[in-house]
Amino acid sequence: MKTILILCCLFLSAGSYAQPTAQPKADTSHSSPVKDSVIYWNSSHRLGFEDFQGTPAIEDTSLRTLNFTTLTHKLGSVTTSVYVQIKKEKGKTLFTVYASMKKNQSWIKDVGDLITLKHEQGHFDICEVYARLLRQELKKAQSIAEAKDIYNKVATEEEAEQAAYEKDNTFEAGGITTEWQKKIERRLKEMAEYGEPVVVLPFEK
Repeated sequence: MKTILILCCLFLSAGSYAQPTAQPKADTSHSSPVKDSVIYWNSSHRLGFEDFQGTPAIEDTSLRTLNFTTLTHKLGSVTTSVYVQIKKEKGKTLFTVYASMKKNQSWIKDVGDLITLKHEQGHFDICEVYARLLRQELKKAQSIAEAKDIYNKVATEEEAEQAAYEKDNTFEAGGITTEWQKKIERRLKEMAEYGEPVVVLPFEK
């Protein structure tokens, strides 16, 4: 699994996928920081093959032996991140938190592979779960330093869950199991009140 964790830019994670060989309305109006190369999560847009515009490296798609009987190769990779913008105003700080997907760093080996597409959508949905969790937790911060600590904690938790999702949701399982699908949908619903991207806190430092 490919993982991106760039703390200085406040970015979170990514995911990939292997196969054995035998949005709330409030989110829909945001423009991306790099036009046409980034998608922000919203409930009205599900990922399509046209959103995967990256090119895999040779090592990403070559067959590799895992044991004496099994060969695997990656079918796709999605690069997602929880993107945080910080703006200071008189007496307050605005944190704008997005779940984003980088189109030019994401790819699916075979156009038409709906199983892999569903799998990568699950990674993106988990990213939105943690964007909402971060917005929720940021409300507890009393300073920029505390906000960064909260971010680091959420980043660690998100990375672990993406790895668990990658392990549990194989090609044979249809890309995403019913259990994981329901779990993700439930958590998005439970945290619907944190779907708005902006968190305003009463401090500047």
